[in-house]
Amino acid sequence: MPPLEWHQTLKEAREARASPDEKVQKNAPLIFDCRNDYETAVGVFEGADPLDTENFRESWGVFADKLKDTPKDAPIMTYCTGGIRCVKVGAYLTQEMGFTNVSRLAGGIIAYDRALNEEAPDEEPMFKGTNYVFDGRVGRQITDDALGDCITCQSKTNLLSNCMNANCHRRMVQCDSCRESYLGSCSDACKNRVVNSNSANTFFERESPAKSNVKYETLDDYSLGHSTDPGDLYDEIKKNTAEYMGSGLHMISDAMQGRLLCNIASMAREGRVLEIGGFTGYATCCFLEGSANAADAIGFSDGHGTREKGPFVMSLERDGRAIDIAASHLDIMTKYGVGSDGAKQASTLRGEGSTGKSSLLFLVIVETISC
Repeated sequence: MPPLEWHQTLKEAREARASPDEKVQKNAPLIFDCRNDYETAVGVFEGADPLDTENFRESWGVFADKLKDTPKDAPIMTYCTGGIRCVKVGAYLTQEMGFTNVSRLAGGIIAYDRALNEEAPDEEPMFKGTNYVFDGRVGRQITDDALGDCITCQSKTNLLSNCMNANCHRRMVQCDSCRESYLGSCSDACKNRVVNSNSANTFFERESPAKSNVKYETLDDYSLGHSTDPGDLYDEIKKNTAEYMGSGLHMISDAMQGRLLCNIASMAREGRVLEIGGFTGYATCCFLEGSANAADAIGFSDGHGTREKGPFVMSLERDGRAIDIAASHLDIMTKYGVGSDGAKQASTLRGEGSTGKSSLLFLVIVETISC
């Protein structure tokens, strides 16, 4: 459901809940907040029922309990921070639990906040409080409502942070006064750890980050604006794909998706990735970048990854022509990297015809890559 349609539906649901007619009240949609308890503690849509989970995997049991007596055609609305978790929730509610009238907030609270500010700035937000976000801000304040209870003094607040004790680093709701007196920590024990570390010396010296005046038109633009620029090689991979396999160009990941794939591989255990459908190598190169990052992070020192251990990307592709092109791109990446040198080499492939050796399976070991 688009953000502004969601907004209007919530307003109608509020009126239905306030109606003296019990039948109208019963027809009001069920609204579920699919986020975890620390997120819903400081912000929630009006009329929503938080799941109060500590981890997303607990959601299924909570839904089974909350909806056990609910008619299968009851209107159910779900939302989360960015619209990802409630996609899984929607699939579970329809495919596993058999509900037939399930909708979700497209793009999540982030998209709702942006749409309301840009397209309906005079409208009262139906989301109250602070939206927990996964970047340095921790929380994005949407309204002044203080819904959270301070972890140390239990006063109402809308502030979120992470404990300054690096060994704890728990997400917490904490008021400004306690944040100052506890040096950004969650307890006396953590405060003592902070006092005895360098964190105490820098805590009060930090300057608030300057507000950016950059305006992003789309979520994709915002994501790219906060990501490392992809190397020039990726543009050449697209051009080569258009040259030799133009009908499949739509299968190439865009820059934002590519950066996401790189991040996923960076967080994979030991940088190990299995890719099914490598096509001409765009996504495979992204995975390899991420695996190289993972190798650096874990200090892998065995010389090279193998099937059994260490950073390793395995990609499967059935189309022999695509494999030829991908093999050329991967060979260039291993020798020249993803920057201008790699791009220059990749540009020479156009006009030479397909190169490389066909195989139904190719394996790439990340330590041979220079990027």
